[in-house]
Amino acid sequence: MATRITVDTVQAANSMQAMRQAISANTNAWKAIKNQPFCDRILSSTGE
Repeated sequence: MATRITVDTVQAANSMQAMRQAISANTNAWKAIKNQPFCDRILSSTGE
């Protein structure tokens, strides 16, 4: 009896690309919020 295992590399690559895009979008959103004038007070109060 033999067992065959296959990996869908196309789906894995698409998942990795989607994850990178989500991280990039979140990073860009964080940078945009960080550049708002009110953000300095918020970050200084949290120790960031």
